[in-house]
Amino acid sequence: MWYAMQVGNGLEENICSHCERELSARVSCHCFVPHYETQMKLQGQWRTVQRILLTG
Repeated sequence: MWYAMQVGNGLEENICSHCERELSARVSCHCFVPHYETQMKLQGQWRTVQRILLTG
């Protein structure tokens, strides 16, 4: 069974690690934040960066 949580922007990783710590002792759960890779131009060079797929 899957559940989705709505959290504030920028808090996704923190909430995920908190849920892993608190819930893993009581129930079998796995929390993750989906990411995607994209190209961004940073300081004149193209670099591959990872972004959160569904922010907030």
